[in-house]
Amino acid sequence: MISTLIDAGPLIALFDKDDAFHERMVECVRTYSGIFVSTWPVITEAMHILRRYHLNQRSLLQWIEAGGIRIIEITRDDLAEMIKIFEKYSDVPMDFADCSIVHLAATNEIEHVLTIDSDFIIYRLRGKKQFRFLRY
Repeated sequence: MISTLIDAGPLIALFDKDDAFHERMVECVRTYSGIFVSTWPVITEAMHILRRYHLNQRSLLQWIEAGGIRIIEITRDDLAEMIKIFEKYSDVPMDFADCSIVHLAATNEIEHVLTIDSDFIIYRLRGKKQFRFLRY
């Protein structure tokens, strides 16, 4: 079964009915047959943006609790590699959530990503391979 990293943008769109990508993300998630994988920094970013609507935040957390996303922990042991990622992309504004996804891709050999963020066109996997984007 394919694992796909999911970024904050699609999560925000999925749970914010006013988001321009909402319908596409609902359909994408509904028809996807793999496993979504992410990190707590990504969830934190999505929760921050969804803060205007408590019900949207609760729905996101309930979806995670129900198994909608497999969360992989980022630990102190990961920070040395993540610092290298930040240095590599110092000319691109990379936030901690994006860095955690790039790191997760490398450490778990996941090349598929669901994102709305155009920076993932720049980010590279090991061997300078590009991410494979889930269509929406």
